[in-house]
Amino acid sequence: MGYFTADTYEMGGLPTVYDMSGMYGVFPEVYYFNREEIGLFVDGIISHNYLKDYIWTIDFDTMTMTFSQE
Repeated sequence: MGYFTADTYEMGGLPTVYDMSGMYGVFPEVYYFNREEIGLFVDGIISHNYLKDYIWTIDFDTMTMTFSQE
């Protein structure tokens, strides 16, 4: 497991975040390479702190994510 800092981070229409810290290598290796068996892609972790002000909906049928604010 390791840590990194991204100078800027953007996702869809959400506001840009600067100097965002993150981790890699958190999950077992099987999650990164056997995607067909697991049925889901694990490429990174988006912090709860980044998304705390949004309602996050994941539609697994269409493999889309929707973010909204109340």
